[in-house]
Amino acid sequence: MKTTKLHYIETKTGFQILNQESPLLTPLKKPIILPSEQIAKEFIAHDLKTNPLLKHINTILDFVAIKRKEYEAAILDYIDYDSILYWSEEPKDLFEHQSKEWGKIITFVAKQTNAIPLKTHKLETIEQNPVIKSHFQAWLEALNPFQLFGCHEIVFELKSVFITYALSQNAIDFERAFQAAFLEEYHQIGLWGMTEEQEECLNDIKSSCIENLKLLQLS
Repeated sequence: MKTTKLHYIETKTGFQILNQESPLLTPLKKPIILPSEQIAKEFIAHDLKTNPLLKHINTILDFVAIKRKEYEAAILDYIDYDSILYWSEEPKDLFEHQSKEWGKIITFVAKQTNAIPLKTHKLETIEQNPVIKSHFQAWLEALNPFQLFGCHEIVFELKSVFITYALSQNAIDFERAFQAAFLEEYHQIGLWGMTEEQEECLNDIKSSCIENLKLLQLS
């Protein structure tokens, strides 16, 4: 059985990580206190030097908690540029694939927000209905700093607030979300094959998203 020096204790403010009997601290000397036992268990399951969550958690505790409005604003500003709102007219099979995969996500968002998202075939900014932005703002404000950071990172990895929102609401699983985010690239790969560089890039993005999804789901 794997042994570890890390363990956690429950406190009034969350689950504090200890290294031996000393509090584990961030670079700015803040104690690492996590919002749920699930994320605490995930954290101590890894060695400290190779812990995939440590960098994210340090960022959250040292910066996101005091700059959350900036993180919220960055996500909200991205809504008008969301990748799944920019559809291709040609080739026809790509358009049909977008209609199927992106259409389901857009329909879900429309039902949740009571407003129909605008989409375009042109390379132009399309300002979305304020009702949609208001709904997303309320969603973001309800997230704790760990969940907010997870959403922020996934939005900019997948280039879609809409996909990230659907993922956070369990309206779509991760594999379908990832395929939807890179639908056009996978269409080209289907035609011409995948290069080693493309495969490496997509795998790196997927790994990053999976770690951030843990923050979102377990926190």
